[in-house]
Amino acid sequence: MSKPLSNRALIVDDNEFDRFIHQKLLHHHKIAQEVFTCHGGREALEWLQEKDNPVPDLILLDIMMPEMDGFEFLTHYDGILSRLSLEPALFLVSSSEDEQDLKRARKNPHVLRMLHKPLSPDTLIKHLKTHQGA
Repeated sequence: MSKPLSNRALIVDDNEFDRFIHQKLLHHHKIAQEVFTCHGGREALEWLQEKDNPVPDLILLDIMMPEMDGFEFLTHYDGILSRLSLEPALFLVSSSEDEQDLKRARKNPHVLRMLHKPLSPDTLIKHLKTHQGA
């Protein structure tokens, strides 16, 4: 069995179906060994700050979520990043083709890339390997 690209992944998405599909995709394609999920940005920030939770090395962050969208999450994420033991590879995930979202994603130093739903395992693997220098 090949080693997963990621030890731990965190999926942040308000859509239960998308969380389920992405979780299955990460396991099936051996992208992540453990997968954790959060229903929204606020819950994910709280989860990341909880001392007993492992720090993920991969985050899949949906953009369009109620209460706190992905970009608002990133504003707060910047403030907690220094307290994490590592900086996770962070990908924005969206079904949007909005050019403004793409521009905002490119400007954020924590976002590796914006990926479109439905996620392509080959695309995710390619970008994750590039990030890891593999």
